[in-house]
Order: sequence, then structure tokens, then C-alpha cells
Amino acid sequence: VSATPSQGTYDAATGLWTVGSLAPGATVTLQVTATVVTGGPKTNTAQVSAVDQFDVDSTPNNNVPAEDDQDAALVQPPRTLSKRAFLAR
Repeated sequence: VSATPSQGTYDAATGLWTVGSLAPGATVTLQVTATVVTGGPKTNTAQVSAVDQFDVDSTPNNNVPAEDDQDAALVQPPRTLSKRAFLAR
């Protein structure tokens, strides 16, 4: 597993991405690369865990998916199919 933040630091041991200050309307990204060892879709969830200003419509780090400080993305690994033919001699 590796992770590359466009801003700030990422701690792989805790999964915590410290972004730092953001300008209004700014966008930052965290690119995570991992090897999936089980089949089926995976859900990646992210949430704002702390802020330095009051947010009128959400509470950081409370795990309420309906709030605007938390979101999730469904990742569907591509399917692979292999076929082998064994010919009798």
C-alpha cells in the first residue's frame, strides 16, 4: 500500500491524512494504491476529523454519513478471466 497526498502528510500506520490549511474552494487529493486480495467491491470512506472553524451543518469525526464532512466511494476491481487448455497426448 502506498499513498501520495497533493498537500500535507499521510500516516500509513494510522490512516490519518493531515491536510493543513485550505483556501475557500480549494481541492486536494490523496492517491492510494493498494493490492486487493479478495473479490468484490470495496468501499473507501473518508471523513473530516478536526477543523479550526465552526461548521454549522456537521460535526467532525462523528461518523454520520449524511453530513457533508464524510463521503464514500465504491471501488469495483476489474474482473480477470483466464483460461487454460490441457491437451492429452
